[in-house]
Amino acid sequence: MENNLMTVFTRIFHTQGDSLVELSAWIENVRNGQWKNEVENYRRLMAEGKKQEAASVKEQLPALVPAGNCLRGRYPKCLTNRTGYAMFDMDKMPPDVLRNAFARLKEVPWVAACHVTVSGTGLRIFVCIGVVHPDVYRRAYEIVAHALEQVTGHPCDMQCKDLCRLTLASYDPEAYLAPEPLTFPYEEGNNPLLYQPATGTDSSEDYRFNGRTAGYAYGDTPRNAGNSGGPAPGNPAAYASANMPGYAPRNAGNASGPAPGNTPGYAPGNPADYASGNAGFRPFGIPEDPNDDCRYVPLRDPEAFLANFFRKNKFQEGQRHNVLLRLGRNIRWRRFNPYDFERLKHSAFRMMGQLPYSEYCSAMDWGYNHADLGPWVHMDPNGPSTVRKESDEDDLMSHAPLFPEWIYDKLPPLIRRGIIAARSGRQRDMLLMSILTNLSGCVPLVRTLYAHRLYSPHFFFAAVAPAGSGKGVVALSALLGSKIHREMEENNRRERKEYEQKMLEWEAEQKRAFREKRKPDISLKPEEPRWHVLNVPPNTSKSQLMTDLYNSGEIGIICNTTEIDSFTAALGTDYGKHASELRMIYHHEAVGQNYKIDGHPILIQRPRMAICMAGTLQQLVNFVSSKEDGMYSRLALLTGKGESGWISAAPDSDDEWIDGDELFENLADDVLQAYHFLLNSPTSVHFTREQWKIHNKLFGHMMQNVSLEDGEGNEAIVGRHGLLTMRIAMVLTALRKWEAGWNMKDVTCSDEDFSITIELVKVLLEHSLSLSTILPGTERKRSQMTCFHRVLECYKKLPESFTYMEYLTATAAMDISRSTAKRWLKKMLKQNLVAYDNGIYRKVHSTE
Repeated sequence: MENNLMTVFTRIFHTQGDSLVELSAWIENVRNGQWKNEVENYRRLMAEGKKQEAASVKEQLPALVPAGNCLRGRYPKCLTNRTGYAMFDMDKMPPDVLRNAFARLKEVPWVAACHVTVSGTGLRIFVCIGVVHPDVYRRAYEIVAHALEQVTGHPCDMQCKDLCRLTLASYDPEAYLAPEPLTFPYEEGNNPLLYQPATGTDSSEDYRFNGRTAGYAYGDTPRNAGNSGGPAPGNPAAYASANMPGYAPRNAGNASGPAPGNTPGYAPGNPADYASGNAGFRPFGIPEDPNDDCRYVPLRDPEAFLANFFRKNKFQEGQRHNVLLRLGRNIRWRRFNPYDFERLKHSAFRMMGQLPYSEYCSAMDWGYNHADLGPWVHMDPNGPSTVRKESDEDDLMSHAPLFPEWIYDKLPPLIRRGIIAARSGRQRDMLLMSILTNLSGCVPLVRTLYAHRLYSPHFFFAAVAPAGSGKGVVALSALLGSKIHREMEENNRRERKEYEQKMLEWEAEQKRAFREKRKPDISLKPEEPRWHVLNVPPNTSKSQLMTDLYNSGEIGIICNTTEIDSFTAALGTDYGKHASELRMIYHHEAVGQNYKIDGHPILIQRPRMAICMAGTLQQLVNFVSSKEDGMYSRLALLTGKGESGWISAAPDSDDEWIDGDELFENLADDVLQAYHFLLNSPTSVHFTREQWKIHNKLFGHMMQNVSLEDGEGNEAIVGRHGLLTMRIAMVLTALRKWEAGWNMKDVTCSDEDFSITIELVKVLLEHSLSLSTILPGTERKRSQMTCFHRVLECYKKLPESFTYMEYLTATAAMDISRSTAKRWLKKMLKQNLVAYDNGIYRKVHSTE
């Protein structure tokens, strides 16, 4: 090579280079241990978790710019005497993967050098990619990176694709240096070395192949070999005659590039045939689809169509390939005929450029072939933001899972009698959960041990659905504790009268003691009784809530509302601000307030509270806007749309009317009896070893599944649904004890009740995860509901075995970005869903 000197920076933060060195000399220094002490010190500090100290050591290491001479500054404008070399980085490689990748790279003829990075868990790879124009340097980098990924099966760090990127010094006694490396062999029709800027040849650099080539893309001749077999650098017209079907430089106009219909091997035939669907021809690479018998739609103005499309889909680096895939899909959705499809390929290429014509063809063909032609409720091919499948929010809401039918025949009789008030399957599920929520506050002194802490059954529930979907049925369950509440109020009034009578006697004693000049008998002073309540309104102030919790003691309180906004409004007022206390109450953590009672602040050591709410999706977002807010994971949630069409409001029969209010008032009598029975017979609910095994297996599997998805708070949702399982089981077990009249403290949950609870919680968890996708984070307007299990859906669509490049191709067809696909693959490997061996990924774990 003529230009083979690279720039050394003695410190990574230096703005100007310090010396020039050949790649062979740099690799020799990596081998012989010139920086051995610093590198080993860095790795030791990282292993000890001393990241700050390790960072300081790392900053002292020199670095290399392989691109060429950067003595005047590490910027493309200061770069001279380019070498054509680029550096590629692979991070976080397991030891066996690193060893296999290193061995494979040494066999690749266009890999110039390779060594282990300073971290000891990655590889630094040097490749001669040729001196390509800066306009297409990143494209060339991506092409080579993809090839390296295919060789090693491990992704490259695409943050390193800057032209003047630094690479840190390292220590690797086995560092590899190829004796005569070859220049990377680009594919025909996709060679960045043949790129010409729109203004013509750039004379400031000699864009050429360096060194020997492993295979030439055009005419089997390197570009610096004259005009014997390839196009001359200064002759744009020569590209039209070179072996590049359909290629034309952007400045060459139509004179040197093919007009639509003039591409070699392409015969448009009669456009009228395509309009009728009888031409028997499809675009390149598109097989005949026997199921696609819809008539084609003619394209009237391709330029206007493309201008509108690219206005809404920015054609920029990092998104260009996805945009072309989307363009191909939109053309299929619009039913444009194959003749117009070919016209659009050429028009898009001439309009946007930047990529070779072959890239336009391959990407658009792929998008066209893999377009989903399923049902759509709305379609706008000009922008992804308005394209919405029925499988999005409306479909998710309509098809949200229901509780299994069989559990309703196995529930305690008291609950079965109340369920008949529901008028649809969705209402029945919501009514069941609201009944269980209210009963959790009506079965006193029931406890179980979970994670080394005693818990009562009290939990939080919210029915979330669009307006008019029937969720208001949950209001009936608030009547279950009404008789208990009335009895408490009667006791409060009686105790208050007794207290007032004793206060009169105390005042008389004080007067007598004053006349007799003695101290009053303090034993006659009455203690003010606590005002016990069971049901509290949602718009309660913080101080009143603390008082109610303090007075309720071990029994606890219940809050019901059919409008979540009423709770939200109370939390936002000056007398509210008790969101953090609600989160603490869920786990019976101590809460309090510096609010005086007899000179002492209120402190509730083990607060207990059940909450039953209903509201719309936006009301839920107003109440809790992020999964990182711990309140969301504390809520048991049900969602779904009501029955489509009109539901008759007529009585079931003329002879038997069911009044929901009267029904639940009658049930309240039974709840009062159960309350007194359990109040006089404290209960400890136990679970068998087999039940704990089922619990651990289920939630361990669920935890693994949600950990695949992005975002914070997913694990918390699963974790607290594990506790919810035991709380619902406690309610069912307490009712069984009351029904049977068992006057014993220790009761074991039956397998039947435990199975019911598991089925309930599995559905609740799916609803909670789906609803979590609408949470906007810091914004207040809710997002559209989407499928939560995106990684698992992707996993299910993958074949049983695949290569890394096949994986990237498959995920691109699913409209998943490259960076997201890489992140998901790492998660699949970490969770043992796939295994990697010798360049092949295989599914090894079921997600069902």
